[in-house]
Amino acid sequence: MTRLRCLGAFVSLLSSGCVSNWGELALLSMRDTGITYPLVARDVSGEDCAYSVLGFPAPGPPSLERAVRSAVSSVSGGALMTDLSIDRSAVGLVVFARVCVRVTGDVRSFE
Repeated sequence: MTRLRCLGAFVSLLSSGCVSNWGELALLSMRDTGITYPLVARDVSGEDCAYSVLGFPAPGPPSLERAVRSAVSSVSGGALMTDLSIDRSAVGLVVFARVCVRVTGDVRSFE
């Protein structure tokens, strides 16, 4: 019976997973909309990371919204991003893990 419990615990550990919400976007288009805004800066990057210790997340998953806000707020007069590239990276060790969302693109203003 002990072997069966150990096998059950092992299988449940291997089959676990997670789901996360990366944030909310106000506009997303896969093609040119024809709407133009003044360019403030090119190739601006922003990042949001989440960490976990012993499998417990602190404080939560990385957010695409926070990564975009980080990039836009790093440029004076920035309001939105275009030509966006989104990358996700993860590093997992036995007791520590880090997952990051990084965005790179052009920052534009409404004015």
